[in-house]
Amino acid sequence: SVASLTGLDPNSAATEQRIADIAKQVSAAHSGAGAQALGWLAIGRKEYAGAEAWFKKAIEWAPAGADPDAKALEGYARALQGERRLNDFLRFSEEWSARQPAMKPLYVQAAAQALAAAAGAGQDLPTATLARAGRAFAVARSANGAQALAWQRVSQHDWVAAVAWFQAARNWAKTPDPKATEGLIIALRNLHRDDEAEALAFDGGQHDETLRALYLEIVADRLTRNPPSPPNENGMRRFADAVVAAKSANGAQALGWYSFGVRQYPAAVAWFQNSLAFGPSENAALGLAMTYRKLDDRENYLKVVQTYGGAYAKVAELGGGRGALRERRAAAEDGEAPRRRFHATLTTRAVHGSPASAGASADLARGWKLLNLGRPSESAQAFEAAMASGAGSVRRDAAYGRAIALNSAGETGEASRSASSAPLNEKQRSDVGAQLLASRAWDAYNAERYREALSWLDRRAAFVAEPRDLMQLRAWCLQKLKRAEAAEAVQSQLDRQLAP
Repeated sequence: SVASLTGLDPNSAATEQRIADIAKQVSAAHSGAGAQALGWLAIGRKEYAGAEAWFKKAIEWAPAGADPDAKALEGYARALQGERRLNDFLRFSEEWSARQPAMKPLYVQAAAQALAAAAGAGQDLPTATLARAGRAFAVARSANGAQALAWQRVSQHDWVAAVAWFQAARNWAKTPDPKATEGLIIALRNLHRDDEAEALAFDGGQHDETLRALYLEIVADRLTRNPPSPPNENGMRRFADAVVAAKSANGAQALGWYSFGVRQYPAAVAWFQNSLAFGPSENAALGLAMTYRKLDDRENYLKVVQTYGGAYAKVAELGGGRGALRERRAAAEDGEAPRRRFHATLTTRAVHGSPASAGASADLARGWKLLNLGRPSESAQAFEAAMASGAGSVRRDAAYGRAIALNSAGETGEASRSASSAPLNEKQRSDVGAQLLASRAWDAYNAERYREALSWLDRRAAFVAEPRDLMQLRAWCLQKLKRAEAAEAVQSQLDRQLAP
């Protein structure tokens, strides 16, 4: 009966009765070989529950005092894998790998799958489990296992271990895997090893589009930090060439804000113009207008407001189209607030913790891009999609982005409710809270409730430093309340910050 099973077509309906007859004979004889043959037949038919039952019998019916046949053990493990019982697959293959060398590759595979699942869910695993898996990966020189362990450590923000395992994955791979390089870059950035991350992204970007985009993002992040951390002269030249070649709106805008910050205003004009040509956005239009204002070029300043004011509310505010109070609010920003907004949209903040969560990560990246393009309502929808399909750190970062997008869209109440129920980390909760308090302060000021505006500012200042635009708002509130001395003190502090 065992021999006849090998010739059966696993997908033929005509064989059903023969299989049933053979199964009765195998059960009556307690035939381990027969049970094993029926198990592999079931695997071929993708009937994994049935395969598990037959392989279990094959193991139980092994001769007394002898280990079960290695192929029966493998079949049982494959059945568990087919049923997606990853924890059982891991435990069984690990238990038998110490006694049956043929099971070691299966344990490596099971451990890699379990780690990938944990990374996608943002779940940590016991230290002993990680250590055993790591030893098995090292013995087998498994690039897939090393990368799975690295992504799991990324999900737990264990950047040092992540770097080590991504490097191992790259060393053991027979062909380069851009995903391992991407993970290594993410880990290096979080360790503030910017030069190494940038060099890897640039080299990898010669052959991979994702790494090319990551290179542009890395340098854009460095240029728009506070304070900036630019590459050396050769690095800046290389980045500028890459931005033009890729027609990167974000890269050009980053160069614009960097030039604006170091008072190279003609260069800033050129880069903001490039950014608008590559992909118009509110922050780039604001940057161009503010640079013309620094150059005392009133004619071009008004052209920018007229050209982009209809599309972008904050640009319209520069022209006073929404009232004198809003015009003064826009003038108070003086470049710092839009630079901060642009930097916030760079996806360096969002750690894409696992290749398994690619769909959610794509929605997450789209959310930040839409926010940068001044489309906060669409951005909030993209973040909501990422929350629905993502898990762990991806879902947390999507909730963070959604709260910011809702606040930018003027839906302060909904943003507050979203943030309060979201699984944000401490820094994210602080960032969202600061932005909500700032919005409420501006709303109170525009409604001429000056004491309330000061109260919101005081609450915000209790846990985070006050930027220039909010310091200016504080000064105006004090002036409106006839507190001239206090207003003058704040204004003097602002003037000292602008002094060369």
